[in-house]
Amino acid sequence: MSGPLLQVRDLHVSHRIGRRSLPAVRGMDLDVAPGEVVALVGESGSGKSSAVRGITQLIRPERGSVLLDGTDLVGLRGKALRRARRDIQMVFQDPYSSLDPSMSVAELIGEPLIVHTAQGRAERRRTAVEMLEMVGLRAEHADRYPHEFSGGQRQRIAIARALVLRPKLVVADEAVSALDVSSQNQVLALLQELIAELGVACLFITHDLAVVRQIADRVAVMYLGTLVEQGPADVLFDAPQHPYTRALLSAAPVADPVVQRSRQRVRLTGELPDPMNPPTGCVFSSRCPDAIARCHEEAPADRRPRPDSSVACHLVEADPALQPSLP
Repeated sequence: MSGPLLQVRDLHVSHRIGRRSLPAVRGMDLDVAPGEVVALVGESGSGKSSAVRGITQLIRPERGSVLLDGTDLVGLRGKALRRARRDIQMVFQDPYSSLDPSMSVAELIGEPLIVHTAQGRAERRRTAVEMLEMVGLRAEHADRYPHEFSGGQRQRIAIARALVLRPKLVVADEAVSALDVSSQNQVLALLQELIAELGVACLFITHDLAVVRQIADRVAVMYLGTLVEQGPADVLFDAPQHPYTRALLSAAPVADPVVQRSRQRVRLTGELPDPMNPPTGCVFSSRCPDAIARCHEEAPADRRPRPDSSVACHLVEADPALQPSLP
């Protein structure tokens, strides 16, 4: 795997609420390499969608940089930003609302080509048919309309539309959460195959840890606008370091009822804090079952228990038992 295609550094995103500013993302650092799937996970309200909007420049970040193949998107405007957006495409959560019901499948897939290329109608149609076949549909589907397809088929059409420009980065925002389990598995397998074949980078936003385990190469865990842990998916699932990550994993059910009954749950108290008034020190300190005095006073810097992982937790430094041996 080559160096990162997407490099996000010190990203801060806020929303205006009247005269007040609501901080949604606080100092995010994130890398995604070509051919790699990085899953961004966290409970509702953690800032995942705001981070995506900041990365794609749908919201102007307060500060920070978003480098895509060496170009900082944050400083771009007008035509320069439009050209850069050709290399970033999105697959949205709901295939029932993300596809215009008045347009045929060929028109839906070909629409990005109108915006970003000089292809004529006939060439756009040929390209749309090629993309349909690439996602497992047939040429005769080109003249049908979204209501004639199942949810899984609609999401395949959405993937075809996202990939028709051969982007460098695909952002999938809860792309399978509206589908049944069988359709989820098929769409995830297709997405993995196309990412590997085309060599695109993928930022996959989800709250479903079963999906993360299936598709992700690396995982970034977000809480109250802050990335609290990052690392390879297998390492993070097998040996989570941050208390919040352990709580998320312990809440996810497993298929084996014997294992499920014997698991030790990490139970969090209280609700997600008000983003307008976050806890002092560590953002997770008000709910952390392992918090010490330092957690309430000082925000933790990123620690690296492994060369390929980072954890923002004082306990990783304080408790040697939390630090796995380096490979």
